[in-house]
Amino acid sequence: NDLSSGKNVEYIVENHKKIIAQIKKELSHKKVLIQSVLPVDDKVHVLRPNKSILEINAALKNLSKKEGLVYIDLFTIFSNPEGQLSKTYSIDGLHLNGKGYIKWKEIIEMHIK
Repeated sequence: NDLSSGKNVEYIVENHKKIIAQIKKELSHKKVLIQSVLPVDDKVHVLRPNKSILEINAALKNLSKKEGLVYIDLFTIFSNPEGQLSKTYSIDGLHLNGKGYIKWKEIIEMHIK
């Protein structure tokens, strides 16, 4: 949502860094999972371009590696061959449908069991 509000990639990544630092400070004994930002159909949602989402995800992946966190790549799983949010998992190119939420749940469960 920050992208559609006019925030840039750097701003979003810096916010993630602050959140991660706070979590690590308060919950240092817990396993921390970082999820990528989901793709969108950026032909429909031009304020959230996948190009920017991919930049955010690359930074989150690097940050996860640096901080010793688990990075979960949802973008690839939910993308169609053109790199857009798959219609299989979406109602409008932005929000997930029931099948999408079930898939997301399955992916997260693999990492917490």
